[in-house]
Amino acid sequence: MELFKKREFNLFVFILFIIFGVSLRTPSFLYINNFVDILNDTAILSMVAIGQLMIIVTGGIDLSVGSSLSLSGMSVALLNQYHPGIPIFMIILISIAIGLLLGSINGLLVSQAKIPPIITTLGTMSIYRGLVFVLCKGTWVSAHEMTEVFRVFPRRSFLGISSLIYVSILIVILFLIFLNLTRTGREIYGVGGNKIASQYVGINLKKIQYIVFTLCGGITGLAGFLWVARYAAAQSETAIGFELQTIAACVI
Repeated sequence: MELFKKREFNLFVFILFIIFGVSLRTPSFLYINNFVDILNDTAILSMVAIGQLMIIVTGGIDLSVGSSLSLSGMSVALLNQYHPGIPIFMIILISIAIGLLLGSINGLLVSQAKIPPIITTLGTMSIYRGLVFVLCKGTWVSAHEMTEVFRVFPRRSFLGISSLIYVSILIVILFLIFLNLTRTGREIYGVGGNKIASQYVGINLKKIQYIVFTLCGGITGLAGFLWVARYAAAQSETAIGFELQTIAACVI
């Protein structure tokens, strides 16, 4: 009976009712291909939401994920455009590195400068978005300016499922393991439960804050590459408002 009282169970039942209602109107909604399309559409959101979740668990918030994603994506799209010979795995690593750098800046401002996360990321959101405009000079990178291997990476499929979905599932699983089965992960939950008490038991609050923002940045950097590669376009407006979607995904 306890199961029926849980919020997650009620939410699951509500989703089933929605699926049932939509399928009555459009039977094709229940086709496997449609669910694969839904997974493709939500894969990047799921990844970045995991990063956002770690920050929210510690009592913070990151409003800059959309801008970080856009800056990482635009950077590697331009790199691919002007240096098409760079291997795709290097492109991916560079995108992750850019995200890690942006996330670490947030982490330093929050942990060392002691600026509230909402103020910090509200500021860096505008700064990172401005850097996107500076990089692209108001233009955008289109599909024909990207190499084929760059564009098709998220679309490569195995057993009818795209690599984008596989990457998303892998990231989610790895970070769930990290949060639940490692000491640092448990410390993240400890900080979220009670910051003052966690410091009394020896948890380094500044270190945890820096780690969660940096890791979120790394995930966002990877998501930036996957975003521009999947949609075969990099523009200054990429992922505007995306931070609200990640927050909603965590809360719901």
